[in-house]
Amino acid sequence: MFSPDPPGRMDLYLVELTVADWPAALAWYRDRLGLPVRLTDEAHCYALLGAGPAHVAIKAGTPAPGTTKFVFRVADLDSELVRLKANGIVADGPVKVSPEGYRSVRFCDLDGYRIETFEWIKRGVADQPGA
Repeated sequence: MFSPDPPGRMDLYLVELTVADWPAALAWYRDRLGLPVRLTDEAHCYALLGAGPAHVAIKAGTPAPGTTKFVFRVADLDSELVRLKANGIVADGPVKVSPEGYRSVRFCDLDGYRIETFEWIKRGVADQPGA
C-alpha cells in the first residue's frame, strides 16, 4: 500500500530534458500535453513548465531518452485520454490495470522520452489531495 512521505521529505521540483528541436518540444509540451509555461529563456533555449507541484524543464541539445520516464497522476484517465487524443497524442498501447491499484497508459514525446498517465482505482492514502 502507498504510504505518505515522512516529515522532512524532499519534494521533486523538476525533471530536465535535453531536446533536439527546442521550439517544437516547447510547443508539444505546452499545446499537446497541456503543461503551462512558467518561464522561457529563448536566448538559451530553456523553458520551465508546470506539472502539478513539480516542473518539467526543457533545453536544447542532444536528447538521451530511454532511462527517463514521466509519470503524471490524473483524476480521470478516460477523460484525459480523450483530451490527449484530441491533441494528437496516441497511446503506445491499451490501458493497463496494475495489481497495485491503478490504471495507466503510456506514450512518448517528440524525442522519445517515455510518459505515463495514471489514475488510482483503489481508495486509500494515494487518492488524497497532495498525496
